Amino acid sequence: LLQGAKQMHIDSVGMVLVTVYVWVSACAGVYNEWLYKFVGKADSVHACNIRLYTMGIIFNLGAHLLSDPGAGLTLLKGGSVFSFFE
Repeated sequence: LLQGAKQMHIDSVGMVLVTVYVWVSACAGVYNEWLYKFVGKADSVHACNIRLYTMGIIFNLGAHLLSDPGAGLTLLKGGSVFSFFE
């Protein structure tokens, strides 16, 4: 190796976690397409998008609340007025 070159270290646990992440993401995409094409085929694409985004908001809000139960709904914790102008 070259002197001063950066090295990347990947262990077996990291490889397993990346593989699991890839499979879960791929399965979620396939499931999403199945929901669009078979379950919601009579609905408009706008209604499907509203349903999809609503479920995303619910799951992400639930994950936020479970990650720090004492935080409550402090969604803008750590932000300031200047963070909106960046």
